[in-house]
Amino acid sequence: MTRLSKDRADAIAVSRCSGAMTIRLLLFAGQDRGMMTLDWLSARIAASPFNQWLGLRPLAIDEQGMTLEVTTRPEMLGNLATGAIHGGVIAALVDSSCTYAWLVRGGGRVSTIDLRTDFHRAMMPGTFTLRGDIVRAGRRIVTADARIFDREGRLTASGRAVMMPVPDS
Repeated sequence: MTRLSKDRADAIAVSRCSGAMTIRLLLFAGQDRGMMTLDWLSARIAASPFNQWLGLRPLAIDEQGMTLEVTTRPEMLGNLATGAIHGGVIAALVDSSCTYAWLVRGGGRVSTIDLRTDFHRAMMPGTFTLRGDIVRAGRRIVTADARIFDREGRLTASGRAVMMPVPDS
């Protein structure tokens, strides 16, 4: 388990000089990394412009991972004729779910080295629940699974990310 020292929290604040968000990151970076809070996860999502654009909202954190929610928007459509969400957006949701599952477990930064996405049904516009769970966490490789459910609880997509921990610079 990775823990950030007070000195490391200061380094995060210096490297992210962006006003009010810097203060939130500084406050959460120094906390015990055993189990994260929904506020901490919200701050991490807000710190990523892409994940903020996706509109990820944290719902729950537990020992295995976390649950997010997302509501799609028209610019996420892949084909106006079918009305389905673009596969790249769905793959990004799988990748983000896996990454945040690792972060809420107290893990540090990771880089995805392999990503698989399975499309089980067309993902039509709406609100979806994303579930990310850690499968295995080693020193050099972390494996996580993600599942995306529609409002009726039907599995629309799933996937797995293999990630490599990245040392703090």
